[in-house]
Amino acid sequence: MKIKEIGYEYEAPLNRELWQKCQDLSTNSLFHNAICLRSGRDALKAAAREYEPTVALLPSLACDSMVLPFKLFNHRVIFYKLQNDFSIDTNDLLEKLSSFKNNKSILLLYMNYFGNEAMPLKELNKLKENFSNLIFINDITQTFFVKEKTDFIPHYVIASLRKWIAIPDGGLLWNNIPLRYSSFLNDNRFFNKRLSAQNMRYEFLENGDLSLKPEFRHIFSTVSDIIDESSEIARMSEYSYQLAKKENLDEISRKRTKNAQVLIKELGGEVSFIQKDANKCNLYVGVLIEDRNRVQAELAKEGIFSTIIWPLSDEQKKTDDFAKYVEEHMLAIYCDQRYNEDDMKYVASEIKRIIHG
Repeated sequence: MKIKEIGYEYEAPLNRELWQKCQDLSTNSLFHNAICLRSGRDALKAAAREYEPTVALLPSLACDSMVLPFKLFNHRVIFYKLQNDFSIDTNDLLEKLSSFKNNKSILLLYMNYFGNEAMPLKELNKLKENFSNLIFINDITQTFFVKEKTDFIPHYVIASLRKWIAIPDGGLLWNNIPLRYSSFLNDNRFFNKRLSAQNMRYEFLENGDLSLKPEFRHIFSTVSDIIDESSEIARMSEYSYQLAKKENLDEISRKRTKNAQVLIKELGGEVSFIQKDANKCNLYVGVLIEDRNRVQAELAKEGIFSTIIWPLSDEQKKTDDFAKYVEEHMLAIYCDQRYNEDDMKYVASEIKRIIHG
């Protein structure tokens, strides 16, 4: 008996032919001119590893997977505030930068939340001119498919590829300055565990074997410990690389954009949207909603899974009231290529039913 669920981690059957060819190999190839690493966390580690211990300025909305890579290389993490449109609070950032103007280097991680611009080009260039020791690290995970031209070139660009397609592992690093440290491990423990979990979830959905669910959910929830337990950085598996090469990214983006548009249309007037334009971000549809925990729990009972992207520390909540509000009210609704327009209409109808229930 097939089981229908919407959301959660990707399910994928084992490609036995490819697996036999790849065995436990890691890739040395580039993907869209990026170095292929095990995860987005490893891409952040690679950038952090380049510098002696210093200050790393991170946005207040940042999960542990963004914070820990810097701490593993003994950088002091300080959070800066965001404004209510998810852009950087420039005054707060400048105040913090001024405190460390004599540092040899300052690391600045920034991102466009759900397609909302972190900082105008003019302001980015002004920062670069005024702080020659500032190292720009741009996380484009949420806007990976958005094709926008910009004259500003950060020192590093990172993305988590595995959040976009059904591959067990995969993170990308574009370095616009030469790497001092370019050695990466061949360690497929993370890949092997996630490959197993994706296959188990596929079998669960296809055959309805409920005994598989606790096992694959446990793997998905704990497997990142392999990455977080040390500062070691590993390459992407050859298996994932070969699968990624075959994906039609334009078609995936088209499907995601359509699904996001449907959700935005169907939920108009019911929730507050973080993204205003599905063309700017279609990783998820981000919404701010009252009684978030109840809504999320009720959706899960119907087999509709949404996620909370940024569980925050007490320090982050104290730093930024807006970040605290977002953490307490945000849901990320899945709109990926596994689903169609009818699926999205069903999700929207269930959200509306629960809100008004």
